[in-house]
Amino acid sequence: MTKARHPSLLSETEINLRREEIRIGKAAEQLLESEIFKKVAGEIKEEIVSEFWDAPLRDDDGLVKLRLMAKAVQGFTDRLADKAATGKLAEKQLDDHREAGGSV
Repeated sequence: MTKARHPSLLSETEINLRREEIRIGKAAEQLLESEIFKKVAGEIKEEIVSEFWDAPLRDDDGLVKLRLMAKAVQGFTDRLADKAATGKLAEKQLDDHREAGGSV
């Protein structure tokens, strides 16, 4: 009979995956918090909003494109935030692994 593994213990592959998620998450968080990223993202959003308000109402195609651009910028920021959150979760999972007696 094989010994049951503690649910918080991770395999070597899982540990390596968590380490990579932590690395990516920290990089994403640093980017999101950097002044240059905040400045550039804000400028892009302002430019899209300005173009939106300046576009003629009859320019359906242009308005749709501007909306897609705004969604893309927000999607990029959201994806970075997801990566940062995943990294924090991976860190918690490695902490749980250590507390359960696993080595990292």
